[in-house]
Amino acid sequence: MPRPVQRALDLITGDTWPKRRRVVYVALLFCALVIAYALGAATAARDMTVVKAIAEMSFWLGGGIIGSYVFGSIWDDTNKRKHLPPASTPPAQAGEE
Repeated sequence: MPRPVQRALDLITGDTWPKRRRVVYVALLFCALVIAYALGAATAARDMTVVKAIAEMSFWLGGGIIGSYVFGSIWDDTNKRKHLPPASTPPAQAGEE
């Protein structure tokens, strides 16, 4: 296979998911810390509306991150498959047709 084609295939099929997972984990950790802070502030505060809104939005953010991660991986894998060269069929073995 020519070198530029091989480089393009390596770029397309390269695994970027470890970096993406790291970003997702950090974002979810941030959401968890915000929720823990909101729960801690809720015990000390008299006005719960702001604390409740902060915790609720953190849950929504975490759900959005997980949903984007799952469906983004499906979309990314589908797009990568479109750019792969067609698989060659293996030669028929003796006795098979």
